[in-house]
Amino acid sequence: MKSPKSSSRSLTGIFIGAALGAVAMYFLDPQKGRTRRIHAQDKIFKYGRRTRRLGERTADNFRNRVYGKMQEIQHKKKASRVDDYTLEQRVRAAIGRKVSHVKAIKIFVTDGEVVLAGPILNHEVQELIAGIKHIPGVRRVIDELSKYDHAGNVPGLQGEGITYRQ
Repeated sequence: MKSPKSSSRSLTGIFIGAALGAVAMYFLDPQKGRTRRIHAQDKIFKYGRRTRRLGERTADNFRNRVYGKMQEIQHKKKASRVDDYTLEQRVRAAIGRKVSHVKAIKIFVTDGEVVLAGPILNHEVQELIAGIKHIPGVRRVIDELSKYDHAGNVPGLQGEGITYRQ
């Protein structure tokens, strides 16, 4: 008596043989076989081209990302060495996006160290300091700001101020 494994192997062999025979009949048919072979060949070439193009695009994407990171690193090296005037202007531009009463804040820059002084509302301080720390060229931020919960009678915080937020 045969074991169950040997009978399943023989059945598998029969199915594989039948499938190969069907494929051979399909492609070697005297009437339509040539057309089917050409059609199959066209499909194989088509998917080969698609695969090659996908590989090329992936390689281009990777190459561009590496190039971009290298440029970003070089830019950060150059940006870390800026003069005080340029750095002050960068800080002023950033303050304009973070604080409602821009003119009340005084900025002093020396060798990459930024000193901030003047009145400011409490809820704006954290965002302002974080924004300035990320400016290329800033090594340190010194906070000498006078913080207030409400504008109250503080002259620098009077008026509507700027409501623009990024």
